[in-house]
Amino acid sequence: MKHHLPVAFILIVCVIGAGSLQAQRTRRSASEAARNQPDAPPQIPAEAMCRNGRRRHHDAWWVRRSLGQDLPAGTVEGGQEGEKTYYICRAEYANGMHPGKIVGGRCNIGYGGNEIEIEQYEVLVGNVSFLVWASTDHYFACGRIGSGDHTQSYVIGGWENNQNLYICKGRLTTGLFNKNRGEHSGKLIGGRCNIGYGGNEYELTDFRVLSFTRSICPTP
Repeated sequence: MKHHLPVAFILIVCVIGAGSLQAQRTRRSASEAARNQPDAPPQIPAEAMCRNGRRRHHDAWWVRRSLGQDLPAGTVEGGQEGEKTYYICRAEYANGMHPGKIVGGRCNIGYGGNEIEIEQYEVLVGNVSFLVWASTDHYFACGRIGSGDHTQSYVIGGWENNQNLYICKGRLTTGLFNKNRGEHSGKLIGGRCNIGYGGNEYELTDFRVLSFTRSICPTP
């Protein structure tokens, strides 16, 4: 004898199954949307990007990256060598956070006379319309050049021994004939721009410092 299931029971099973399938699709769509979202500005400690509350956080922020990952859109350039472009990064090392440059998927910094390669790091992403490479005897305010406490406008790239490390870049020449090695980003220490190159750390005396162009402008 054949047994027939009630029509109402069959309808209930169909409704439950359809709801389960729709829920799976919704979760999958949400997951795919999350993966496709652009890198958002992380929560940045005030001491990392702000001085006296005047820095504009949305003009520049740090995004975490590691060896093998692509750089996010808007990563700030820090120099060039031939046809290679170097991008600004920073990495933790020796109880500090040190600005440097991306080389071969790593963040290369200068430290203790050597060039250090670090696989876990952060890259600087920003609105280049409000960033400028400035000489150390000037600062920028609301798009105008001035003089005074120029460190107000510098982009803080890291810290060491409770001191801010600002982002700098300069042109490197090496060897007996002063071969041009291009421009490289590093950290401002003791009035010099310290960079890593070719396994060594170099101190440059001719350099510029990355600055906010509107760091002390009134907030709209």
